[in-house]
Amino acid sequence: MENKGHTKQAAQRILIVEDDFAIRNSVEFALRREGYTVKALDGGTAAVDTVQTFSPDLVLLDIMLPGKNGHEICKELRNSDISVAIIMISALGETEDRIAGLRLGADDYVSKPFSLDELLERVRANLRRSKWSQSDTDDEREDAATKMTVLRFAADDTDIDMLVVNPVKHEATANGQPMALRAKEFALLYTLASRSGEVMSRESLSREVWGHDYLHSSRTIDVHIRRLRALLSECGAPDYLQTVHGVGYRFDTDAE
Repeated sequence: MENKGHTKQAAQRILIVEDDFAIRNSVEFALRREGYTVKALDGGTAAVDTVQTFSPDLVLLDIMLPGKNGHEICKELRNSDISVAIIMISALGETEDRIAGLRLGADDYVSKPFSLDELLERVRANLRRSKWSQSDTDDEREDAATKMTVLRFAADDTDIDMLVVNPVKHEATANGQPMALRAKEFALLYTLASRSGEVMSRESLSREVWGHDYLHSSRTIDVHIRRLRALLSECGAPDYLQTVHGVGYRFDTDAE
């Protein structure tokens, strides 16, 4: 596989949790060749503890694992407020398993069999998308968000901010209440809100938020939209996320 001239990132760490020996070894070799620091596990039992000690930037997580499956691991990581990027790996055709992983907080998924080139692009895209939000200092976050502005949407005839989306702090509040957003949910909300009134197709949202042009299922975006709507509703805020049937979604400031 040829090197395409991208910058190697030796400091970034990746944990592989995959019980298939051939897949695990080939992925580990490819990632090490790209300059990543890699640790690999052949089962799920030690995965959560390893994330806490190894502190990876990204986890490649198979769903079907001995000891503890990928869904259980993903749920434990998110319940522990661990914000590491997670790419789920699933067998071809296991659509419901992939959707379940996204609902539990996974950022992306790839289906077996996959090409190493595709996997590496997914890894780069997810690391790129999460890097600025994981900066260690406020100054670094501000540097990474220089082209992004805080978005505010007020209720009609009041000075109350019904929705505030802050890319520097990587947080959003609805009706004054903090929204518990995962990385991709925040990116999706910001992308739509920053283009208020514009209809965005699922393809363009996939490119903007996930870093590639095509998601294997449009339900990936739909799952994230449903969770965003639920969070807005819980806070008593309007449903700003309007479905445009056959096209995609639009952020509507006139929503009630």
